[in-house]
Order: sequence, then C-alpha cells, then structure tokens
Amino acid sequence: MTEQLTRNLRSDARDNRQRILEAARTTFATDGMDVPMREIARRAGVGPATLYRRFPTKEALATEAFAEQMDACHVIVDEGLADRTRGMACAW
Repeated sequence: MTEQLTRNLRSDARDNRQRILEAARTTFATDGMDVPMREIARRAGVGPATLYRRFPTKEALATEAFAEQMDACHVIVDEGLADRTRGMACAW
C-alpha cells in the first residue's frame, strides 16, 4: 500500500519523501534513535511540517526508513530456514 501512495505523490513530494528517508537512515545509524525529528528534517532539507505530514511519529519514520532492509533480512532468514529444512529432510 505504501508503494501505491508513493507513486501517486507529485514528483517534488516524492523527492522530499526520499530525502527524508535517506536522512533518517543515516541519522539513526550515526546518532541513534534519540535524534530529534527536527534534526532529521533539517538534514533532509525539508521543514518539520513536511516531515510530520508524511511521518507523524518517529516510529512510523523508522519503520518506513528500514522497511527495505527488514524485507531483505526476512528473505535471508526464510532462505536459511528453507535450506535447513531441505538439509534435514535429506539427512533422514
């Protein structure tokens, strides 16, 4: 659903959203999760209202910022579990 909403945004809004997510990833990685939302907005080059319009809470921002990485982790875990299950079946 998020992907559909992102595609429907104007190009400037889509660019702002992408800059916010990139700034959030970098800032959370370097400064931790306690960094103020206003600092993320500043680093993204947008106003706080723009940030809060798209991401009303820090939790919502972090969830979206790391969604791609979490999806990649889930794939790796699922593949590992599938390999382990196949290996166990072969050992029987």
